[in-house]
Amino acid sequence: CVCLCEREGRRERERETETFLGLLCTWGPLILTGVWGCVWGLPALLPRLPSCVVGVGIDGGNEKDWEANAGKITLIKKKGKVKALDEEINKQQDIDLDIEFDVHLGIAHTRWATHGEPNPVNSHPQRSDKNNEFIVIHNGIITNYKDLKKFLESKGYEFESETDTETIAKLVKYMYDNCESDDISFTTLVERVIQQLEGAFALVFKSVHYPGQAVGTRRGSPLLIGVRSEHKLSTDHIPILYRTGKSPQADALIFHVMPP
Repeated sequence: CVCLCEREGRRERERETETFLGLLCTWGPLILTGVWGCVWGLPALLPRLPSCVVGVGIDGGNEKDWEANAGKITLIKKKGKVKALDEEINKQQDIDLDIEFDVHLGIAHTRWATHGEPNPVNSHPQRSDKNNEFIVIHNGIITNYKDLKKFLESKGYEFESETDTETIAKLVKYMYDNCESDDISFTTLVERVIQQLEGAFALVFKSVHYPGQAVGTRRGSPLLIGVRSEHKLSTDHIPILYRTGKSPQADALIFHVMPP
């Protein structure tokens, strides 16, 4: 499952994020692996995640200016229970966890290994490069990842994990670096990527090139979007694209979340 939560008002955000994620975690044994996205809410998110090999990708750095801070992504991964990841986060010297922003985006993953042994290198988020320009979390199996990996290696991309997911992260960077226009949208970029993927997936993408934005997509794997609000809330601000076509590669659902 993929969950995305959006809140307004700090105290209300904490309470509602904890309530929603707590509800998800009551599924218990049904969740073998999960990808999680949260707009704001990292402190409330961590205590609720299940245990396994865990990793988060958050807006990194210690800048007080939101745009400067969101232009960096910090990856933190740890094998073990979520408490171990929480302790690892608190050891970070280059992240000010007390800074508050109106918009903050983090994605996280609890991994049940299918490709590669369970260790921090193979855990998610997987990254496009050492600068973390694009990161992605993934449930499912990409059946043509070996062909894609061979192609990307021929273009000079170096792989560090044994996962099929890393292929997706590097493919989205390849698409970005070779796109015909500098103003390509995050949604369009992801659409082009998933057209090259065979297999089942639920994916969430984050990028330094699109601060505060997240794009999620699914084909064959479940995806859940949750938005809590005190008032009736239209979902028009979350554009959802349904794609159908003659080939399995064309069938997918995509959602895109941007800062207000």
